[in-house]
Amino acid sequence: MAHAHSNTDIDDSLLTEADAAELLSVDVLLLRRWRRRGDGPPYIKFNGCTRYALKDVRVFVQRARRVPGSGAA
Repeated sequence: MAHAHSNTDIDDSLLTEADAAELLSVDVLLLRRWRRRGDGPPYIKFNGCTRYALKDVRVFVQRARRVPGSGAA
């Protein structure tokens, strides 16, 4: 039986470092630097693998959004 994916399924997707970096249009090395400094999106670490939840990457992008003229740097 085929499983239809809902938006919740997609939002729960886990991304590799390369996938997350591509989605953010940054280099994997920058993503790793952010992780070391605690500046990047939240990540998940298991069995030596680093993964990013798609929903966390989306929230990270939303929080980085700036509106011109709003005074936010």
